[in-house]
Amino acid sequence: MSIAIVSPFIPYLDLLGNALQGGSIYFGQTGFVAQTQPITVYWDRGLSQPAAQPLPTINGNISRNGTPANVFIASGDYSITVMDSSGRQIFSTLSAFESGFIDEVGTPVTIAVPVINLLQNTNFENNSLGLISPVTLTVGQTGHDLYVAGSGGVTYSFSTTDNVTTINITAGTLTQTVAYRILQTGSYVLTWEGTAQARLNGGAYTNSPAVVNVVGGQDIICEWSIGTVKKVMLSQGTSVPAQWLVGVNYYLASPEINNNIIINGRGAIQNHPSSSTTTAGTYFVDSWLLDYNSPQVITGALDATSPTPLQLGYYNATSMAQSCAIGIGAVPAAANVSILKNNIEGNRFKSLAQRPLRINFWALATVSGAYSVSFSNGAQTYSCVLEYLLSANIWTYISMPVPATPSAGVWDYSNGKGLSIYFIAMSGTTSKTATIGKWQNSFSIASSNQVNCFANANGKLSITGVQLGLSNNYNTEILDPDFIEDDANCRRYYNFHTIGISGYQVATQSMNSVYPYQYAMRATPTLTTSGATLVNTPSITTTAFSNAYSIGITATATGTLSCLANIAIDAQLL
Repeated sequence: MSIAIVSPFIPYLDLLGNALQGGSIYFGQTGFVAQTQPITVYWDRGLSQPAAQPLPTINGNISRNGTPANVFIASGDYSITVMDSSGRQIFSTLSAFESGFIDEVGTPVTIAVPVINLLQNTNFENNSLGLISPVTLTVGQTGHDLYVAGSGGVTYSFSTTDNVTTINITAGTLTQTVAYRILQTGSYVLTWEGTAQARLNGGAYTNSPAVVNVVGGQDIICEWSIGTVKKVMLSQGTSVPAQWLVGVNYYLASPEINNNIIINGRGAIQNHPSSSTTTAGTYFVDSWLLDYNSPQVITGALDATSPTPLQLGYYNATSMAQSCAIGIGAVPAAANVSILKNNIEGNRFKSLAQRPLRINFWALATVSGAYSVSFSNGAQTYSCVLEYLLSANIWTYISMPVPATPSAGVWDYSNGKGLSIYFIAMSGTTSKTATIGKWQNSFSIASSNQVNCFANANGKLSITGVQLGLSNNYNTEILDPDFIEDDANCRRYYNFHTIGISGYQVATQSMNSVYPYQYAMRATPTLTTSGATLVNTPSITTTAFSNAYSIGITATATGTLSCLANIAIDAQLL
């Protein structure tokens, strides 16, 4: 006879699937939340050494004075709650299933095997797209987070009572897919409340519960048909769980890095020779241009104002501002508009195309009221307008979901304009729309409620800390690049520096010098020279290529000749 030696300790995992570090574990009476009705647990099998709750964890193990340990209870069944170091619930059940395990002397010991809801957004509380009931989706379109229209599309309404959201499907089907990477070979049971029927992996529709058998490497597709649905749950096994559990966000098991695709969102990079402009359609700071139609001059400028480090969470000294020294009057003309614009290259945007997004920024205005931030494709045939509120002269943090860009229309996913973002200070009726938060097959960039920030003299709208990334309730942080990376991104579109060439040449003969670009340019750039100092040559010539540029000078007379000049290398998106 032989006895297998196994680990005497049961590991607990965090939301990422790693060993739970600094967690807290509670044990309670069956049928009650463990924290509210705790039971006595003991460090020893003889039940003589009580353990204080919550029980801490180190490296996934219950810890007793820094050493892994098991705990014991007087009866078999109990409730359990496991929390991570941030106080987030990993799982909780009112009745823990027990199975045999071997302790350090080979005696079977009962351990808790928790029931876990493998579905996500199980109460339909996450609605990143800001959908308004009723909702009609075509096949493959996302509705409430992680729920997708079935092969025939779907139409549904939704309402919330006592913090429980009910979906009422009136046509088609609604699905959620559970990824194979969190599944094991075996049986799984789907339960829900409501009149709708459901099926698993294309099987027959049935009332709750529905059971499916899967093998490793196979997804589970949960699909609900016409009727009401709430409190959905998918768990391992064939038995119906004793209660509905909200669920574990397994999406976090392999989170997508949520990078900010806005370049120079804080205005910290300034490769342009001037930090202001009054010319419509021109850049005044890297990645930001001013555009306007106004009876008075509008100025776009890098402004030395910003929220405090305490507000931002980091030091920042600049913002992008549009201002008007002379008021234009209370009511703008129909075609009037003033915009700060950021054009995003298709190569940067394509990874976020047709996915729910989120925009974050800080804003400061001299006039209280409703303001607009809007989006369009490069061809300006599709647009979406969002609205936010500001109080005069108060820096305000804005964070809003942006609906997924549509598949219809022409979208540049190469080196042209993939997506344009517009911050509006004033607008006439031509650019306004009453449709907020939805993509339209038209070009509107301002809300019908848009305030006129330039009605009176010295009106100004400033923005900073602009971020655009995925809208994902399970990974809300959008990551900014560091300064060096941000500067390198800026130089793909614009460089300004000093160049020189000198030598000896026969009269009327030329000399040339070739310079590789410091960074790969978006496209073959336009070259503009200024401030040239010329010796024995009448002018400087420039030629741009895809990966380099050349400068040349021609000798007026035989002898030494030279040129020293500033050069702007411009591949910006206009």
